[in-house]
Amino acid sequence: MKRILKWIGIIVLSLVAVLLLVSWVLSRSFLKEFDKVYEVDVASINIPSDSASLERGRQLSVSCRNCHDVDLAGKVFFDDPTIGTLPSSNLTRAKGSETEGYTDLDFIRALRHGLNKKGNALMVMPSDSYSHLSDEDLGCLIAYVKTLPAIERKFAPRKFNYTAQVMAGAGLFGELFPYNMIDHKKASKVVAPPMADTPEYGHYVASLEVVLPVMAKTLAAANHLIRFLRRCPIFLKAEIQVNGPRSSLNKSSGQE
Repeated sequence: MKRILKWIGIIVLSLVAVLLLVSWVLSRSFLKEFDKVYEVDVASINIPSDSASLERGRQLSVSCRNCHDVDLAGKVFFDDPTIGTLPSSNLTRAKGSETEGYTDLDFIRALRHGLNKKGNALMVMPSDSYSHLSDEDLGCLIAYVKTLPAIERKFAPRKFNYTAQVMAGAGLFGELFPYNMIDHKKASKVVAPPMADTPEYGHYVASLEVVLPVMAKTLAAANHLIRFLRRCPIFLKAEIQVNGPRSSLNKSSGQE
């Protein structure tokens, strides 16, 4: 009997060890996405300055406000203790913001290719939708954003708890980095259909209007599963910042 119990204990401990190892590998695979640097050919476009273009840009910016707040200075658009906190970027180029010193090409890189100034993939930035925006409309949008007054706003660091990292690494949240969903060769010299009451133009507009916090809804839908998983002792409640390169991530988490 003792021998049977011994082997049962060994098997259970082995399974726990394997599960811990798998969860660690999945967590690291997710965190490594923030280290990757991508190079894309960013095609320049005309950035207008006339009042009509700025008004067009203001209209297009409405969809940005869902995540970036009405003044586009950013906000915490997702906050749940079972997953983590996700603040959006400050688009006003304020001092200390993610967009401080952004040039026209930097904005194009972010909107069309889902990359920040350094070439790191932006998480849950719906660039896969904006990559279909015409050159003219994209120019209007960037022109309007550049007229915004600089607003300094601070947020708590972006973070995913350990369970969420594991689930993200396993793909349970879907694609969190839209860079991977974009045809980057086609994301230039885009022409919109004529502005008219046609299915073609309606589809073009709808592709932008769906830029809502869909990812937040996806994350929220996973809460029930996460709450179940976090009852298991092997899923630690460790939290880790995910708003910078891996060196910062590891420093925050105590990992090397």
